[in-house]
Amino acid sequence: MTRLMADPFLGGPATGLQNRRRGLTRILDWLERQPGDTWQDRWLASAADTCGNQAWRRLPMREQLEIDDGARDSEGSG
Repeated sequence: MTRLMADPFLGGPATGLQNRRRGLTRILDWLERQPGDTWQDRWLASAADTCGNQAWRRLPMREQLEIDDGARDSEGSG
């Protein structure tokens, strides 16, 4: 995270930096939930590698939607 939030990756408006931080946090959290000892192991276990250069982004987004739906379900069932 520190490396990706420093030069040469910085630039643009502050809102861009906030969005980048939020996106990186979501991706790293998603990757952390995958099985494996290294990020490379987790990447392969997630099947993101087989999705292609752009399509892999749908995996963490879909998982986040499922997490959000589960949180709403548990909040409403008390």
